[in-house]
Amino acid sequence: MYAKKISGIVLSLLCLFILFAPVLQSDGNAGVGVMNVPPNFANIRILQQENSIRVYLTLSDYNSWLDIYKVTIILEEKGAEIAKFIYKQHEEPDTFDSINKFYDNSGLNLLNIESCDVSHSYEDITVADRCHLNLRFVFQTTYFSQLHIIAEDRAGDSAETFVEYYAGGDAHRDSDTLLIPWIDGTIKWSLPPYLLDMLILFMAILGTVYIGKKSHFSQTLQKVFYETK
Repeated sequence: MYAKKISGIVLSLLCLFILFAPVLQSDGNAGVGVMNVPPNFANIRILQQENSIRVYLTLSDYNSWLDIYKVTIILEEKGAEIAKFIYKQHEEPDTFDSINKFYDNSGLNLLNIESCDVSHSYEDITVADRCHLNLRFVFQTTYFSQLHIIAEDRAGDSAETFVEYYAGGDAHRDSDTLLIPWIDGTIKWSLPPYLLDMLILFMAILGTVYIGKKSHFSQTLQKVFYETK
């Protein structure tokens, strides 16, 4: 009787394993062997350099970085699509052969495909080694206020996020560089040394004098001065 109970438990466990085995993801040596979960964004960084904008993405998928199928970046302005860039790790979601290609679907040729990059760890020691995929999108400066980012895995699950962006807001500039937002991108205007600081100081003094002349305090001082004379 006891042996029959043990056999029944083992048989039940075996049936459960057979039922759930198809949804377990191993993805070769990279996978961590869990049920399929959608990808997520571990890190997003935007950097403006000269006449280009670089978007650094670190995607995390607990079924392994190899499970990420496609990543789409949409540049938006007030809800309108300005441009769309796509990275595909696989040609089709049901294949494991990596193609690692970047596409510019905007028709504006803004994406600098040669400067785009994808990388991942070749180790499988830590969770980051097995799950993180690093992407770099590089495109010409153009006016937009929001990034719409969508990541999809091979099982059809997806994650999306929205990142607000202001032209020139994340740029690293020196004290002699002025960034001016424009329709076709940000204009970089280099000035002679200290001219920008002197211009700001002059405008501050001019504004102070103008406000002082219009204020009640200035009028009171003038009355006191003339009455004493």
